[in-house]
Amino acid sequence: MTIDKICKICQKTFKIYPYRNNTALYCSRSCSSKSRPPWNKDKSMKDYPQCGFQGGHKGFKFFLGKKLSKEHIEKLRKAKLGKRGKEGNNWQGGKIEKLCLKCNKEFQVNKSRSETSRFCSEICFLKSYKNRYENTLIEVIIENELNKRKIKYIKQVSLCKNRSKIDFYLPQTKTAIYCDGDYWHTRDKKIMDSDYRISKSLIDNGYNVLRFWEFEINNPIIRNKLIEMIIN
Repeated sequence: MTIDKICKICQKTFKIYPYRNNTALYCSRSCSSKSRPPWNKDKSMKDYPQCGFQGGHKGFKFFLGKKLSKEHIEKLRKAKLGKRGKEGNNWQGGKIEKLCLKCNKEFQVNKSRSETSRFCSEICFLKSYKNRYENTLIEVIIENELNKRKIKYIKQVSLCKNRSKIDFYLPQTKTAIYCDGDYWHTRDKKIMDSDYRISKSLIDNGYNVLRFWEFEINNPIIRNKLIEMIIN
């Protein structure tokens, strides 16, 4: 079903569908183009003070078929690049020094990458990536304490269909021990939520869960209390 409507330009009647009653104003594209205001060429004219060029669109015809001087080309290049270094708009105070998480060497990074850059080179990054499933320093400390007291344990075992592996599992007391690093397990909320879900699933299935932080394991006084918790 169609309805009749009158064109605003030529006053002719044309047929449209009812849902286009508010949008269809002209009978053809030619009438639609006539309704638009004429293009003002004077408004398109611009001056470019960076390189001293004048004339906008019409002025660009000046460059056709002509060679520019080296000075003029240098002005255009500098105008395109803009200011760099301390004079630039993106200056954030220069580079800062950080410590590599793998080799503990100092390296310089921009302030914009201060939170994301953690390694001094690609080699250190690859080494840390390959050794992510090997024993960490805090795991070695807990393992030595368990061996001193002759406590039986199983390393890197998964329970309850969890993808994450338990650092140490004590089968006699059904205790799962996790050694969490201060940096990796607190840097993101998703990781903290994942740790909580894993601990909850183990507790619901009748396992005891002990999570030890890096600063607790490195402190000898707190470490002895943690070992007493494991024994008891």
